Amino acid sequence: MPKAYPIPSPPMARQAWNGLLDLLFPPRCVACDRTGAQLCDGCINNFLPAAGDRCARCWSPRGASDCAHCATSLPAFDSLRAAYVFEGRVRDAVHAVKYQGATAAVGPLVAAVDLRSLPDALDRVVPVPMAGRRRRVRGFNQAHLFATRLGDRIGVPVDSRALRRTRAAPPQARQPDLEARRRNVRGAFTAERSRVHGRRILVVDDVTTSGATLDACAQALRAAGAESVHAWALARDD
Repeated sequence: MPKAYPIPSPPMARQAWNGLLDLLFPPRCVACDRTGAQLCDGCINNFLPAAGDRCARCWSPRGASDCAHCATSLPAFDSLRAAYVFEGRVRDAVHAVKYQGATAAVGPLVAAVDLRSLPDALDRVVPVPMAGRRRRVRGFNQAHLFATRLGDRIGVPVDSRALRRTRAAPPQARQPDLEARRRNVRGAFTAERSRVHGRRILVVDDVTTSGATLDACAQALRAAGAESVHAWALARDD
């Protein structure tokens, strides 16, 4: 049976402080701009789950068994799972986090997802690293924010130093197809052996399309001796 991860309650002092801030500065939903919450129930209820018949390995909507891509070129990760399809309100919320600095929405986004598809046994949660210049411009790495919230929720330590990016690459969204995406990130990551050897790793990103970036990360983690590598993203761009 998959593990049912609980949603932890914040300490009472934090609840009181957050309540005071909400009175003084009412939060607005990052997806629809409605007053009342960083992410409103109406938007959450309109998120489209990435469910149905999907590839058991890369989670693409191509049937319940391994898809043609995985059958011919097996990814380095053991499995990839995503909570939602990257469209509509999910896309609006993720874009608000990444491009408008609405980082407070990361908590509600992770708290809303069903995590029963995650493996039971994990030793570390590892975020996909961002190129230094891009991180300096943005001010944060959104994958690290999602990984931190996810690690808190499932009670698994987060290690942001296990993976590092060895070179910058153009954004994956600009690449025309799967092969171009794979070439774009090939050899772009390396893993610290002392931090991952013999461990069961969950590598985390905010959005995945082809799984190429997560695959490149998994290759680096495998090369450094990780026992297993699973991947998770909040949303998958089908």
